[in-house]
Amino acid sequence: MKLGAFEKYGRNSPIKSPSHSNDRTMKILYLTPQAPNLTSGGGRHCYANLRSLCEFKDTVVDYIGPAFESDIKGLQRENLSIIVARSFTPKDRIISAFKGAPSSLVQVFSGTRKQVDFRTYNLVFIEFSYIDFIFSYLQRNTPTICCVHNVEADYQKANCTGLRRLKYYYVKKCERKVVQSAANLLVMHEHDARRLESVYQTKLDNYTIHPVCSFSPRYDIVNMDEREKIILFSGSLDSIYNEVGLLEFLNRCWKKIQDCGYTLLVSGRNPSIKIISALGRYRNAEIIANPLDMEKLIKNARLLVLPDLYGTGMKLRIAEALSYGVPVVGTLLGLRGYNHVESFGAAVESIHDMNDAVLTLIESTERLKELSLSAIELWKHNYTFKAFRSRIHSILDSL
Repeated sequence: MKLGAFEKYGRNSPIKSPSHSNDRTMKILYLTPQAPNLTSGGGRHCYANLRSLCEFKDTVVDYIGPAFESDIKGLQRENLSIIVARSFTPKDRIISAFKGAPSSLVQVFSGTRKQVDFRTYNLVFIEFSYIDFIFSYLQRNTPTICCVHNVEADYQKANCTGLRRLKYYYVKKCERKVVQSAANLLVMHEHDARRLESVYQTKLDNYTIHPVCSFSPRYDIVNMDEREKIILFSGSLDSIYNEVGLLEFLNRCWKKIQDCGYTLLVSGRNPSIKIISALGRYRNAEIIANPLDMEKLIKNARLLVLPDLYGTGMKLRIAEALSYGVPVVGTLLGLRGYNHVESFGAAVESIHDMNDAVLTLIESTERLKELSLSAIELWKHNYTFKAFRSRIHSILDSL
């Protein structure tokens, strides 16, 4: 069965809803260790999933997870019931660690589980592939969907030092159980599906390719000729993965092309002293910490760079750039999950190779214009919320 430009892989027959469900309303239990929001990549993916569930016909969604960070527009609140939504406390984290649970959601859940009759749900939807504890409470025939944001074993192993080694062990153990227990998996791209099979020595026959989405631009598209000569690096600057990639880009590439006539603009939340200090050593490099409106920065950029060394998950910032017609140069690892990269930019083997790719594009305004138009079309066909929601609804229709 085709889901837009992506494929659905499923069992021969759809999973049936519990026999006790006699009315037409679909009742869904939704669990997340990360608050749905419109600011972070993971939070926005959670928001898009939750919103898709709430917009399905005749649906009631019960929420268990952290407190919402702000009032989120667009959610159909009449279809959403909050069982518990509270922030994790230091006590939650200590007890969860003692239990060997990689998320404090287990503590939030344990305080309310006696209030929940799991037999009443037509579906349980789980964000992140390390939330394994829920399967201890479900009947075996309960339909479940787990959204895999990263191959968590790979994500944790990339920064596996000190006490993080213990977390890596716990996460891998939990992810194994989820992969083996969930009736349906949503994975960002084929590489993640293959990695899950490799890491856990299993064959997946129940997954859907479910890439990120970027919501419709809030601003008009700016013609390339009218944009400032800005090369943009965006992302959470308190992430060790983004920090390492950015510092490598500065050292390997920017010091060679810093007088190319463009300004490198680095923007994101909570930059480290190391990042701020490094930027100060280069010409034509600026930083905007904790921007109030990232979209304003994206729409005026001529190029986005993504010097990623790890390749975990799928980078939402690329979909955002595509929606505004901003070409992208990145590593193959950073661009995982995106098809037809040559139509909106360039993918290179290593950060060192980004040097020539960047120069080639910025030296031709006409080429940038072509890539800009192509980027917008690719976003419209593959990475809109409409395409995202249709995949969720197709699965729900099959239950």
